[in-house]
Amino acid sequence: MKIELQEWQARYILEALRVCEAQWRETTETCNDEDQAADLGNDMMRLTAAHDYLERVAVEAFGPGVNTFAHHEIPVTRPANGSPDLRPR
Repeated sequence: MKIELQEWQARYILEALRVCEAQWRETTETCNDEDQAADLGNDMMRLTAAHDYLERVAVEAFGPGVNTFAHHEIPVTRPANGSPDLRPR
């Protein structure tokens, strides 16, 4: 399967993967159920592998800036009618 992404799409996916990894890591560290923690740990390894792959491909395509995510850095444009278009450009 091939997926073509614009830079802003790759940036959001990379950020979502980082957030998910952090949440899963916290859950595995605080979970009292060893089986659940082990299952989540295995899933986290696959998620990390997918994140690493996407990050490598995105940096090759868009440069190292694709790995920077800050809400204040994403431009927001306003069309003539004044309502905000929140899609990054």
